[in-house]
Amino acid sequence: MQSITESIKKRRSVRTFDGKEPDKELIEHIEDICRDSRNPFGISVRYVLIEKERYGVGSPVISGEKLYIAGIVRQEKDAEVAFGFSFEDVLLKLEAEGISGTIMAGFDEKAFSHAVPLSDGERIACISPIGYKADRMSLRETLMRKAVGADKRLPLSGICYIRDLDHPAQASELGDLGPLLELVRLAPSAVNRQPWRMVIRDRTIHFYEDHAKGMQGKDGWDIQKIDMGIALCHFYHGARESGLVTDCFLNDPHINVPEGTEYIVSMRIV
Repeated sequence: MQSITESIKKRRSVRTFDGKEPDKELIEHIEDICRDSRNPFGISVRYVLIEKERYGVGSPVISGEKLYIAGIVRQEKDAEVAFGFSFEDVLLKLEAEGISGTIMAGFDEKAFSHAVPLSDGERIACISPIGYKADRMSLRETLMRKAVGADKRLPLSGICYIRDLDHPAQASELGDLGPLLELVRLAPSAVNRQPWRMVIRDRTIHFYEDHAKGMQGKDGWDIQKIDMGIALCHFYHGARESGLVTDCFLNDPHINVPEGTEYIVSMRIV
């Protein structure tokens, strides 16, 4: 089994699967990984595995899938960030074992809700098809990846800053933090917007969200905050596998930032 760090480096969002039915042992193993997932905010995220044929669910942009994971969270403060962290944690641990997926915030909520009983205040935040990827991507998947520039990422100097957002970081300034921040740079995001901005002060990294239009619902639910949780998860696992201890905390340093930029969370190397 490969490390989580290697999973981050090699992983891509998979939309074309081999069409094989998952056996009982695989389903139970996935359920165990979901059950063990945690996030730094202590917010509960629960998961339900949904068999495609049994419940008649699916997506026009996915092919060959037989199983979905639905991630459910109660809408509250920091729920989106906590959810993104937890869901990415699950997918990275599965990817380390060769089991692929892709986080989908856009899906047929009515169809999936029939398969997932929800209590008051809960919502299906995202879903993911899950299984073994096909030998080749479908034409549709190839075109989708090209349309959003899925294999392109901003340079580190476009997401990392020293002291404030007026000073883009140079590689020579990052030291041993460079490999960790590179793992954040590789994180997937909705339509590849890459909303994370990181300000480095001493051994603390302050994470900010660069808001894009149209990514927040009328009820205040912010898809890009899920992306922020994904980025945070990459940083956490990179630090952990590097033998570094991190402390996650909420304490806005009140750095002067452009309009549309929001403080999310801080990570301190201790």
